[in-house]
Amino acid sequence: MKIEISQRTIEQLEFDKIFTLVGQYCKGVAGEELLREDLFESDFDRLKGKLDISSDVMNMIQEGQSLSLAEYQDISEDLYLLNKKGYVLAADSVMRIAHTLRNYDSFVRHFDAKKNKTYQHLYALGSLAVYSPLPLVEIDKVFDAKGDIRPDASPELSRISRRILGIAKRMDNEFDLMLKKYREAHQLTQTGESIRGGRRVLVLPVENKRKISGVIHDYSASGKTVYIEPQEVLTLNNDLYELENDKRTEVYRILTTLSEYLRGHHGMIQMVFDRLKHIDVALAKGTFSHRIQGVVPDLVNHPVLEMKAVRHPLLVWQGLESGQQTIPFDLHLKNDNKILLISGPNAGGKSVTLKAIGLIHLMVYNGLLVPLHPESKIGMLRTIYTDIGDHQSIDEGLSTYSSHLTNLKDIVESCDQNSLVLLDEIGSGTDPKLGGAIAEGILNSLIYKKTYGVVTTHYSQLKIYAFHARGIVNGAMLFDKELLTPTYRLKVGKPGSSYAFEVAKKVGLSHHVLRYAQKKVGKKQHLVEQLLIDLQEGKAILDDQLTHVRDERQKLDRLIKNYQDMAKQYDLKRKKLKIKAKEIELSRANHDHHEVQQLINKLEKEKNIEKARELKVSLLDKRKTESSEIDILRKEIFQDKSPDQNIYVGDTVKMLDGDIRGEVLSIQGDKAVVLFGLMQMQVAIADIALAPDQLSINRLRSIDLRGVDFQHDFSPKLDIRGYTLTDAALTLDEFFDKAILNNVKTLEIIHGKGSGKLRNLVLRKMKDYKDFRSYYHPDPERGGDGVTCITM
Repeated sequence: MKIEISQRTIEQLEFDKIFTLVGQYCKGVAGEELLREDLFESDFDRLKGKLDISSDVMNMIQEGQSLSLAEYQDISEDLYLLNKKGYVLAADSVMRIAHTLRNYDSFVRHFDAKKNKTYQHLYALGSLAVYSPLPLVEIDKVFDAKGDIRPDASPELSRISRRILGIAKRMDNEFDLMLKKYREAHQLTQTGESIRGGRRVLVLPVENKRKISGVIHDYSASGKTVYIEPQEVLTLNNDLYELENDKRTEVYRILTTLSEYLRGHHGMIQMVFDRLKHIDVALAKGTFSHRIQGVVPDLVNHPVLEMKAVRHPLLVWQGLESGQQTIPFDLHLKNDNKILLISGPNAGGKSVTLKAIGLIHLMVYNGLLVPLHPESKIGMLRTIYTDIGDHQSIDEGLSTYSSHLTNLKDIVESCDQNSLVLLDEIGSGTDPKLGGAIAEGILNSLIYKKTYGVVTTHYSQLKIYAFHARGIVNGAMLFDKELLTPTYRLKVGKPGSSYAFEVAKKVGLSHHVLRYAQKKVGKKQHLVEQLLIDLQEGKAILDDQLTHVRDERQKLDRLIKNYQDMAKQYDLKRKKLKIKAKEIELSRANHDHHEVQQLINKLEKEKNIEKARELKVSLLDKRKTESSEIDILRKEIFQDKSPDQNIYVGDTVKMLDGDIRGEVLSIQGDKAVVLFGLMQMQVAIADIALAPDQLSINRLRSIDLRGVDFQHDFSPKLDIRGYTLTDAALTLDEFFDKAILNNVKTLEIIHGKGSGKLRNLVLRKMKDYKDFRSYYHPDPERGGDGVTCITM
């Protein structure tokens, strides 16, 4: 599901300002461009990865780890030219590439073995299996730290450089001698010497130009001064010029060779540059997240509005300079409500709250950490629609209200259950009664489409609609009646008042005007608003109580079902024990058969045939009775099995008188062939039952109430380090049972890292309980993989 956010939404939620602030921390223009191109990650796992990277950066900053990139330039053009066969890069191009490689190399070297594990997500972003520092080594052989060609970049260049230095030294000596000679002869001007065309020249009056042999390079503007290169150094200067040409030729050859070498690593250099841009963006996002005290929210793969301690990111940023604290708000829609209707006084924070909700989502979708409580849930949405501010269009001939309606029409047509709609002052700009009716129709459409939304209003009729309708709930921006100031706090579950008269009184509006207005409105309007508030609060209390009763009923139903299941299991075991006892008695009777038969034979020999016959009949009747009782019990056990306990080929079963498990290979009548390990056995179906993980009655694990004390001092933290697997399993059963009975929301189990057997046992046991929603391992400083946190 691709996330689609319009430019209108970006501007109305002021996300472009977030772009600008984050971009200030990028070290290169290429990074800033990537920041604005790589928008709104829609893949759930990749988004979690981006948030983890930002978290790593923020943790490094908080722990005092110094990690930053040096400023770098875009080398896209240099790489494009390098990829052309035979092209020779200029020295500045090579240096830009070298700086890019050195920047990346510094980042990689920053991570030692310990940091790799601690900041694994950031390290994974920066690591490249194909990276090699060899191109940087080759560049450093040619260029020095200042970016100049090294004199010893090649043997030939070294030879040329030595000759240039030698000739330059000789030339300076010769020139100094001549300068002294002609100065003593008073043939030079006071300046004596200068530079023309890169060569040292003598400066003399024009009337003396024939007194010194050499080449005239220039005249002064007045024509009274001439610049002559003496004949004595002219030859040396020519030699020096030729050597400089040789040097340029050799430098070009060196650059040609170096360019060919770098061309062989073009792909790797391109990957390094691309990765460097992503590192730049990641460091910028993490740094900004640290500045606004952001955290990683609980990201879930479905739409949800459940946030705690939310602060508007831009207000937090402004507070860094002004020192003002941003007041947080909580937003939790429950009982199938998906739309929040916020009312309250002007300048009370309705629009700020509206924008904060949308902006928080946009920031998270871009891998930025946000200022809220870490238990806040941010859900994956398809898009966010907004209608905020004045949309008057002179070009299209649309009034403010017409523009609003046009936008709202598009929103209603496009939104769905994966959308978030943010509407500010819905229905305003026209007659309140008519505008309110249209607004009510729009809200009704959003509810029908099961769209998530936050809407602000001043209209009482919309507050009444939210009170009666399902799927929408009132919310209020609270107001301090004593100080006559807004508190900027959001209260979900009750409508707010505009407090128009109170605000008017505070700003100093005429007493006569206020009295007239109050008389015009009358007391009924105020009473209606107060009644609505009281009804909403009462409804919220009843909804909470009803939810609590439903939860308790579900728990009770589970307990009753578990008790019934356990009673059925115990009854089956009791009958099985009776069968066993009867079989033992029958076995003993068979064992004593020989002695009884001897007695009968003796009686027959003594001609006591009648008594022998009676004894024999009695013995046979007793055996038949015991066999019949055993058959009856077996049939009862077979009939007691519920339909969901029927056994089929392929099922995993266990013997009723033990825990040995096997797979059913075939069934014939009341017999089944079961594979126990490597041995096949034919057993009576009445003697086996589905293994616990296949019994539907045990898909919710039966709650073991032995030892459960139903007290409220239950601790949601358990340490099983050092336990055997058997002891740990029993302890976890009792711990989970108590947690369910005490309605605990979060559990923490310390099992240590070790071989991972205890951790795997915790996860297996957790899956037996439907009450558990999810689990996670906390940050390394809180135990990491050695601790499992479970949410109910």
